[in-house]
Amino acid sequence: MANVIALIDGFNMYHALQASVGGIFPYRTYKWIDYRKLAECFAGHDGVVTQVFLFTAYMIGTEAWHRNKRARHARLVAANIAQGVEIIRGRFFARQRTCTLPVPDARIRYSAVEEKRTDVNIAVTLVRLAHERTYDRLLLTTADSDLIPAVEEAKRAYPAGIITSVPPIGRFGTATAVRGVCDRAVKMKISHLAASRLPNVVAVPGKPSVEIECPNTWK
Repeated sequence: MANVIALIDGFNMYHALQASVGGIFPYRTYKWIDYRKLAECFAGHDGVVTQVFLFTAYMIGTEAWHRNKRARHARLVAANIAQGVEIIRGRFFARQRTCTLPVPDARIRYSAVEEKRTDVNIAVTLVRLAHERTYDRLLLTTADSDLIPAVEEAKRAYPAGIITSVPPIGRFGTATAVRGVCDRAVKMKISHLAASRLPNVVAVPGKPSVEIECPNTWK
Protein backbone atom coordinates (compact mmCIF):
# COMPACT_ATOMS: atom_id res chain seq x y z
CA MET A 1 0.00 0.00 0.00
CA ALA A 2 1.13 3.56 -0.76
CA ASN A 3 1.51 6.10 2.03
CA VAL A 4 -0.40 9.27 1.04
CA ILE A 5 -0.13 12.70 2.67
CA ALA A 6 -2.31 15.69 1.73
CA LEU A 7 -1.50 19.39 2.02
CA ILE A 8 -4.56 21.64 1.64
CA ASP A 9 -4.55 25.41 1.23
CA GLY A 10 -7.66 26.31 3.22
CA PHE A 11 -8.11 29.79 1.75
CA ASN A 12 -7.67 28.58 -1.81
CA MET A 13 -10.43 26.07 -1.08
CA TYR A 14 -12.66 28.61 0.66
CA HIS A 15 -12.50 31.13 -2.17
CA ALA A 16 -13.10 28.37 -4.72
CA LEU A 17 -16.20 27.25 -2.81
CA GLN A 18 -17.39 30.89 -2.68
CA ALA A 19 -16.94 31.41 -6.41
CA SER A 20 -19.73 32.45 -8.74
CA VAL A 21 -20.19 30.40 -11.92
CA GLY A 22 -22.57 31.91 -14.46
CA GLY A 23 -24.19 34.08 -11.81
CA ILE A 24 -24.84 31.24 -9.38
CA PHE A 25 -22.84 29.80 -6.49
CA PRO A 26 -22.78 26.04 -7.06
CA TYR A 27 -20.21 25.11 -4.41
CA ARG A 28 -21.28 27.04 -1.31
CA THR A 29 -23.27 24.11 0.06
CA TYR A 30 -20.02 22.13 0.39
CA LYS A 31 -18.22 24.38 2.88
CA TRP A 32 -18.89 21.89 5.72
CA ILE A 33 -16.26 19.54 4.39
CA ASP A 34 -14.25 16.66 5.81
CA TYR A 35 -10.77 17.26 4.42
CA ARG A 36 -9.60 13.76 5.27
CA LYS A 37 -12.42 12.27 3.20
CA LEU A 38 -11.64 14.69 0.40
CA ALA A 39 -8.02 13.51 0.38
CA GLU A 40 -9.19 9.90 0.31
CA CYS A 41 -11.05 10.63 -2.94
CA PHE A 42 -7.66 11.13 -4.63
CA ALA A 43 -5.52 8.58 -2.78
CA GLY A 44 -5.93 5.83 -5.38
CA HIS A 45 -7.05 2.23 -4.91
CA ASP A 46 -3.74 1.28 -3.27
CA GLY A 47 -3.29 4.49 -1.25
CA VAL A 48 -3.75 4.98 2.48
CA VAL A 49 -4.09 8.57 3.71
CA THR A 50 -1.89 8.79 6.79
CA GLN A 51 -1.78 12.56 7.33
CA VAL A 52 -3.82 15.54 6.20
CA PHE A 53 -2.56 19.07 6.84
CA LEU A 54 -5.00 21.99 6.56
CA PHE A 55 -3.36 25.41 6.34
CA THR A 56 -5.63 28.23 7.44
CA ALA A 57 -5.99 31.34 9.64
CA TYR A 58 -8.77 32.99 11.62
CA MET A 59 -10.19 36.32 10.47
CA ILE A 60 -9.48 39.28 12.76
CA GLY A 61 -11.83 42.19 13.51
CA THR A 62 -14.48 43.12 16.06
CA GLU A 63 -17.53 43.65 13.86
CA ALA A 64 -20.39 41.16 14.19
CA TRP A 65 -19.70 39.68 10.75
CA HIS A 66 -16.05 39.12 11.75
CA ARG A 67 -17.13 37.29 14.91
CA ASN A 68 -19.70 35.19 13.05
CA LYS A 69 -17.19 34.25 10.37
CA ARG A 70 -14.62 33.25 13.00
CA ALA A 71 -17.20 31.16 14.83
CA ARG A 72 -18.16 29.24 11.67
CA HIS A 73 -14.52 28.77 10.78
CA ALA A 74 -13.70 27.52 14.30
CA ARG A 75 -16.46 24.91 14.02
CA LEU A 76 -15.08 23.67 10.71
CA VAL A 77 -11.57 23.48 12.14
CA ALA A 78 -12.77 21.64 15.26
CA ALA A 79 -14.79 19.19 13.17
CA ASN A 80 -11.75 18.42 11.02
CA ILE A 81 -9.51 17.99 14.05
CA ALA A 82 -12.05 15.40 15.22
CA GLN A 83 -11.45 13.58 11.91
CA GLY A 84 -7.69 13.54 12.49
CA VAL A 85 -6.77 16.52 10.29
CA GLU A 86 -3.72 18.49 11.45
CA ILE A 87 -4.13 22.27 11.44
CA ILE A 88 -1.27 24.64 10.68
CA ARG A 89 -2.31 28.23 11.25
CA GLY A 90 -1.18 31.44 9.65
CA ARG A 91 -2.33 34.89 10.72
CA PHE A 92 -4.26 37.90 9.49
CA PHE A 93 -2.69 41.33 9.87
CA ALA A 94 -4.28 44.78 9.63
CA ARG A 95 -2.78 47.05 6.97
CA GLN A 96 -3.30 50.68 5.97
CA ARG A 97 -3.63 51.17 2.23
CA THR A 98 -4.00 54.14 -0.09
CA CYS A 99 -6.36 54.26 -3.06
CA THR A 100 -6.16 56.82 -5.89
CA LEU A 101 -9.59 57.79 -7.19
CA PRO A 102 -10.23 58.71 -10.84
CA VAL A 103 -10.21 62.38 -9.84
CA PRO A 104 -6.95 64.40 -9.90
CA ASP A 105 -5.18 64.38 -6.52
CA ALA A 106 -8.02 62.49 -4.85
CA ARG A 107 -6.58 59.83 -2.55
CA ILE A 108 -8.10 57.96 0.38
CA ARG A 109 -6.62 55.75 3.05
CA TYR A 110 -8.45 52.70 4.34
CA SER A 111 -7.87 49.69 6.54
CA ALA A 112 -7.58 46.19 5.10
CA VAL A 113 -6.55 42.79 6.35
CA GLU A 114 -4.04 40.44 4.75
CA GLU A 115 -3.64 36.74 5.37
CA LYS A 116 0.02 35.82 5.86
CA ARG A 117 2.23 32.77 6.37
CA THR A 118 0.02 30.16 4.69
CA ASP A 119 2.19 29.84 1.56
CA VAL A 120 5.35 29.70 3.63
CA ASN A 121 3.84 27.13 5.99
CA ILE A 122 2.84 24.92 3.05
CA ALA A 123 6.26 25.28 1.42
CA VAL A 124 8.16 24.49 4.63
CA THR A 125 5.96 21.46 5.35
CA LEU A 126 6.26 20.14 1.81
CA VAL A 127 10.04 20.43 1.74
CA ARG A 128 10.37 18.93 5.22
CA LEU A 129 8.24 15.91 4.28
CA ALA A 130 10.28 15.43 1.11
CA HIS A 131 13.61 15.51 2.95
CA GLU A 132 12.23 13.09 5.54
CA ARG A 133 10.87 10.87 2.73
CA THR A 134 7.63 10.57 4.67
CA TYR A 135 5.29 9.85 1.74
CA ASP A 136 4.98 7.69 -1.32
CA ARG A 137 2.45 10.09 -2.79
CA LEU A 138 1.64 13.65 -1.79
CA LEU A 139 -1.57 15.49 -2.70
CA LEU A 140 -1.18 19.26 -3.06
CA THR A 141 -4.44 21.21 -3.06
CA THR A 142 -3.70 24.76 -4.15
CA ALA A 143 -3.69 26.85 -7.30
CA ASP A 144 -0.95 29.15 -6.03
CA SER A 145 2.10 29.38 -8.27
CA ASP A 146 4.16 30.77 -5.36
CA LEU A 147 4.61 27.16 -4.28
CA ILE A 148 6.47 26.16 -7.45
CA PRO A 149 9.95 26.52 -5.87
CA ALA A 150 8.89 24.33 -2.95
CA VAL A 151 7.56 21.63 -5.30
CA GLU A 152 10.79 21.77 -7.30
CA GLU A 153 12.89 21.40 -4.16
CA ALA A 154 10.72 18.52 -2.93
CA LYS A 155 11.19 16.75 -6.27
CA ARG A 156 14.94 17.33 -6.13
CA ALA A 157 15.20 16.05 -2.55
CA TYR A 158 12.94 13.04 -3.06
CA PRO A 159 12.51 12.12 -6.76
CA ALA A 160 10.70 8.87 -5.92
CA GLY A 161 7.93 10.70 -4.06
CA ILE A 162 4.99 11.35 -6.41
CA ILE A 163 3.42 14.80 -6.05
CA THR A 164 -0.12 15.09 -7.41
CA SER A 165 -1.69 18.49 -7.99
CA VAL A 166 -5.35 18.57 -6.92
CA PRO A 167 -6.42 22.20 -7.46
CA PRO A 168 -9.55 23.42 -5.66
CA ILE A 169 -12.75 22.96 -7.59
CA GLY A 170 -13.10 25.31 -10.55
CA ARG A 171 -9.40 26.26 -10.47
CA PHE A 172 -7.85 23.54 -12.58
CA GLY A 173 -7.29 25.99 -15.43
CA THR A 174 -5.80 28.73 -13.26
CA ALA A 175 -3.47 26.19 -11.61
CA THR A 176 -1.60 25.50 -14.86
CA ALA A 177 1.75 26.71 -13.51
CA VAL A 178 1.78 24.67 -10.33
CA ARG A 179 0.34 21.65 -12.15
CA GLY A 180 3.24 21.89 -14.57
CA VAL A 181 5.87 21.12 -11.90
CA CYS A 182 3.94 18.26 -10.27
CA ASP A 183 4.12 14.64 -11.42
CA ARG A 184 0.39 14.31 -11.92
CA ALA A 185 -2.77 16.41 -11.84
CA VAL A 186 -6.36 15.48 -10.98
CA LYS A 187 -9.48 17.59 -11.43
CA MET A 188 -11.69 18.10 -8.38
CA LYS A 189 -15.41 17.61 -9.08
CA ILE A 190 -18.68 18.23 -7.27
CA SER A 191 -18.97 14.47 -6.73
CA HIS A 192 -15.76 14.61 -4.64
CA LEU A 193 -17.17 17.44 -2.52
CA ALA A 194 -20.50 15.66 -2.08
CA ALA A 195 -18.72 12.49 -0.94
CA SER A 196 -16.69 14.49 1.58
CA ARG A 197 -19.38 16.46 3.38
CA LEU A 198 -19.32 16.21 7.15
CA PRO A 199 -22.49 15.09 8.95
CA ASN A 200 -24.54 17.98 10.35
CA VAL A 201 -23.48 16.92 13.85
CA VAL A 202 -19.91 15.74 14.38
CA ALA A 203 -18.98 13.68 17.43
CA VAL A 204 -15.63 14.29 19.10
CA PRO A 205 -13.68 11.06 19.74
CA GLY A 206 -13.18 10.40 23.44
CA LYS A 207 -15.63 13.17 24.43
CA PRO A 208 -19.16 11.70 24.17
CA SER A 209 -20.76 14.86 25.57
CA VAL A 210 -19.15 17.12 22.95
CA GLU A 211 -20.75 17.63 19.53
CA ILE A 212 -19.91 20.09 16.78
CA GLU A 213 -22.88 21.25 14.73
CA CYS A 214 -22.77 22.56 11.19
CA PRO A 215 -23.48 26.33 11.05
CA ASN A 216 -27.08 26.95 9.98
CA THR A 217 -26.01 28.98 6.94
CA TRP A 218 -23.99 25.99 5.66
CA LYS A 219 -26.70 23.35 6.01
